[in-house]
Amino acid sequence: MFSPLESRFTKNELLAELTATCQWANISHGRAVQYASLIEHFFSGLGDSAEHVLACYEALDVVSVYHHWRDKVSTFPGLMRKLRRAINKGSLLEEQEKLDRAQSRDDLFVYLLAGRLLAAGVNVIAIESLSRNGASAGWIGDITINHAGIDLDIQCKRPRTLNLRRVVLRKHGTKSSMQQIRGSES
Repeated sequence: MFSPLESRFTKNELLAELTATCQWANISHGRAVQYASLIEHFFSGLGDSAEHVLACYEALDVVSVYHHWRDKVSTFPGLMRKLRRAINKGSLLEEQEKLDRAQSRDDLFVYLLAGRLLAAGVNVIAIESLSRNGASAGWIGDITINHAGIDLDIQCKRPRTLNLRRVVLRKHGTKSSMQQIRGSES
């Protein structure tokens, strides 16, 4: 069983989850679809660039959003349209984005965090001013929660650092470790 929170997965599991995510979001092009191609090339030995490795890594956020929201998105009217855009738009990899064009990836971070809060049982009442069914309107935070009767606005800021990517590449970026990852598919 695929778990987006685990670092170990098979090619088939990741590709199946990415396909399910794209079908759920009703997208047929864009960065999530491109991840599937890069992952296929990586595991089949046709690509071993940083782009191939990082596509595996970045696909996990996309799939995690799907897992957190697939059964809950209807409780926030208008959120599916925003999720679709965040999954579909933006540069392929974080390193390729320009600060003024990072909105889709920033939004995906908000939806990922909100989904994790919901999964943890936190009472999320609004996301980017979209109120949950039955909740009042007028929230200003990226995420608004209610805790112990107090409404709290959360302003999300996605970490922007290449250091994390470098750690991933150091861990998985050598040809021998890539061959080891691919070897687990046999």
